[in-house]
Formats: sequence, C-alpha cells, structure tokens
Amino acid sequence: MRSYTDLAPDWNLKYRGKLRKKVLKYAFDRDLMHPEDIGTVTHWYTPTPREFLEHEKPGFLPQSVGNSEDIHLVWDIRRERNLQNYLKLTYTHIENYGKADLFHTIGLAERRCFKDLRKNHEMKLYTYRRFISRLRERYPNAPLMIASWDFAMHWTADEIKTLLKELNPGNTLVLDYTAETGNLENNFTRWGITGEFPWIFGIFHAYEPNSDIRGNYDMIRQRLEIAAGDPMCKGMVMWPETSHSDTLMLEYTGANSWSPTPEKRDINSFLPEFVSGRYPAERFSAMLKIWQTFLPVLAMRHFIGPGEKYYFFYQELQFQISKIFDTPEKIILQLEEEFTSSCRENVKNIPAVLSLLAAELPFAAEDELHRRDITDIARSCAGRLLLYELFSLAFAYDKWCNGTDNSGSIMELIGRIRKIYVYFTGILESSPDYSIYLSLKQFQEKHPCNRELESSLKGNAENSYCRSWQFELMKSLYAREFELISSNIEENLRTGVRKQFSFKEGLAEQIRKIADDFHFSPLKNHAPDIEKGQKELQNTLAGLAALAAQVR
Repeated sequence: MRSYTDLAPDWNLKYRGKLRKKVLKYAFDRDLMHPEDIGTVTHWYTPTPREFLEHEKPGFLPQSVGNSEDIHLVWDIRRERNLQNYLKLTYTHIENYGKADLFHTIGLAERRCFKDLRKNHEMKLYTYRRFISRLRERYPNAPLMIASWDFAMHWTADEIKTLLKELNPGNTLVLDYTAETGNLENNFTRWGITGEFPWIFGIFHAYEPNSDIRGNYDMIRQRLEIAAGDPMCKGMVMWPETSHSDTLMLEYTGANSWSPTPEKRDINSFLPEFVSGRYPAERFSAMLKIWQTFLPVLAMRHFIGPGEKYYFFYQELQFQISKIFDTPEKIILQLEEEFTSSCRENVKNIPAVLSLLAAELPFAAEDELHRRDITDIARSCAGRLLLYELFSLAFAYDKWCNGTDNSGSIMELIGRIRKIYVYFTGILESSPDYSIYLSLKQFQEKHPCNRELESSLKGNAENSYCRSWQFELMKSLYAREFELISSNIEENLRTGVRKQFSFKEGLAEQIRKIADDFHFSPLKNHAPDIEKGQKELQNTLAGLAALAAQVR
C-alpha cells in the first residue's frame, strides 16, 4: 500500500506498548501533559483493525464527505455498544499509560454525515453531547479541550456559537490551533470566545509536506495581540503535522507563550533576540542580515486553511507537478498568476539571501546547528523559487495554447527550471536530514526492523499528500517528472499543437512508471553522497543565486 495509510509497524505491538509507557512516564516526570483522546477516534490516521470490524460488525454513521474506507469510518454511536467501545479505548489507555487529568476531543472531524447542513450540524452536536455526558459521569471536573480543526473545515461561526452555549466553561476550553488562518469569515474572532469562554491560542503552521521555514507572521501578530489581552486565553500552542519543523517558529512560539510583549509579537523586532541566542557573538551581524533579508521570502508560504482562496495549493505543488499541468481550470490558472504577481517583489530577495548564505557557510563548518540553519534557509528559498517558476510556466503555456506568441519565454523558463532542480538536489544532498535512506539506516542500526519498513517509508514519502523535501524523491521523481512535462511542452511548441495536457491521454501512465521505478528499486540506489553535497554546497548556493537573479 503506497500511501500515508501504510502503517506497517517497525516494532511488534508488545514492544510498542512498553515504549509508549516509558515515553509518557518520561513526559509526566517533567511536568508535561498528555491529553487523553475521547470520542470517535477512528479516522484515516487511527484505522479500525479489520479483525474488530469482522467480530463486532459495528455499523457506521452515514458520511457524505470524508475518508470512505470502512476502517476509517465512525462506528454508529447511536448504538450503545459502539459508544461503550469508544469509551473503553480511552479508559483503557488511562489505566495503562496515561492520566485522567486532561481530555481532548476533535468531534466528528474532517467529515460530514449528511449533505443537508442542518441535519449534519445536529449530528455533530449529538456526538459531543453523548461523549461529554459520559465523560462527566466518570470525571466531572477534568478539563476537556474541544479541538478547532473541524471548526475550521466544516463549521460556520454561527454553528460554533451554538455548540459553545452547550459547553460548561468551568471544565471545558476551546483548543484553537488554526488561529493564523486567513479565512476572515470563520476564525476565533468570530466565534464569541474572546472574553467569554476559556480558550487556547494556537498556530497550526504546517501540513505534512510543509517542513520548510514559513509563517504568516503579520496575521499572527495581529491575532496574538487579541489573545495577549484576553484573560480568557489560557495558553499558546504550536500544532504542526511535521516532525522536522521550523526553528524560527518554534522559538517565536516559545517566547510568546510565556511573554507576548509587542516586541516579541513582531517578527522584525524578535529576530535580534532569536539570532543572539542561537549563533556565536561574532556571527550575530551576518546571521541577522541573512534572516532579515530572508523574511520577505519566508512570507511567501504559510498555513492556508480551509475556506481560503489559495487552499488548492496548501501542499508543496513544486513536488506535485501533475497537479499544476493536468488540464488546469481557468480559475486555478488565474490564482496561480495572482499568487506569482503578489510575490514578485519577494522573489527578488532570493539571490541576495543565497549569496549571503554562500558567504556565511565557511564560518559554520564546525557548528552543526549553524550549518543546518543555512541549509534550511537555502532549501526554503529553492522551494519558493521553483514554485514561482512552475506557476509562471503553467500560465505562460496556457497563454501559448490560446494563441499568444511567447514560445521564447517558455523555453527560457524550462531551461531555468531544469537548472533549479539540479541546484535544489544539491542543497538536499548536503545534509542527512533530508534522506529517506539514511533515516532507514539509523532505524536499522538501533533496533530490529520490520522487513517491510523500506517499502513503507517509500510509500509514505511518495504518495500525493506527503511528497516533500526528501532528497531521493527530488533526484528520482520530481526532476524526472518535470523532464517528462517539459519535453512534451517542447514537442508541442515545435509542432504547433496548441493544447493543454490531459493526463488521461497517456501521461498519467508515464508518471506512474517514474514512481514505480523509484518504489521497486532499493533505496540505496537513490541515496545521497553527503560528503560530495557538503563539499559542493557553497558553489551550489552561488550558482542558484546567479540563476535566481535571472527570474522576472
């Protein structure tokens, strides 16, 4: 199964249970909290074992939107036995691993039961009532956090207000980890919680593919100012899907969760504090200049929540080339052109950032953290540059298909993008952080592993949702997929065939073959040469800087 749902375990169930117990004890010994999940916890990331479905035959709640496979569906909680089985999962975890000090529920997340919105809303309210009433019978005073993810996806502000009227502010709080969303119609400022209901301010920051340096700091500053002045706001969290997350955002969140002063809320005034605490004193000025020059580039990408007009590219579409060129809708092309136009000035900073990084690299030779930051900033620049150029190519080619004589600029774009892929690959090859193969080797050196682990890791990485900054994919999938698309564009330009691509007409099979070539060959065949990458990194950065200076 080549998907994010390939959950082939690295260790057996018994060992994983022991490991979980040790991890949670480690956390509790350090005064960390672990919220206990309660509610309809079956989802794509927590599938129901088929053995359970075959034995229990629980039946499912109706579903009009959401994951459709039976192992991902919600058991029909209108049946008492199903409700009790869900509760048993929570209580068993408490008895064996956790504590009944704090609970968390996401409700009927990422799904709609009925197309009729009124009926759907009633079912969601019913679900909250059922679980909260049972929780209070057993734990009347333990705090319960109501997660905001489903609010951002499938609720309206008025619907959220109706739910809040049913909740007890004495033992319940709203955990809003989508506070930086650009959806102006549906965010915490419209829910009636500020000054009225206990809540937590949270930054979602990143989906699984978004492990670069990013952030909507202007929006966060404005929203954080509201939270900082609200006595009903009880804390601040960062809730990214990524494991290799953004150092700047982590430090910013840590500083503002304790003391959200105006100086710390503003990213420009926060940067000197961040830089002085992170690098040797003699590198302060150089690194501060790098970060300040990088800020406009950083601002090009941030969390895009449901309901926002750019939501279609919440993923890293520079790694999803078929989604850019497969008979794109006019509205998508217009939004891509609008996005690139809005970012044109930001892109102009990229050559300067890369040049400064190349000059700084020798001073970071013996400092792993310093060098890692240079690589992180560099790959973030490369990702934005590639996305900008691919979008530019998409709407330039569309204009050619509709009669514009711009074949020269299209060929220029193709030539530049090919070189970007080469430099981008070189950046990722300079660090083991971005290698699937080297991660696999670390696993295998530390513990006996499931023999299917290599296949699982490849499937987890190459599926359409999780494609990200992996060296092996950049080398063996992304660049090859672009070569396929660009060669087709060149052929159409040569023959005068003015038509968009339809992946149903043969290209999809060729794209699939590229993925198959990667998946069914050993990871070792695609592995990076870290020593070579590090040796060439300075020239790689300088070369990409010179190329970026050509971008219009």
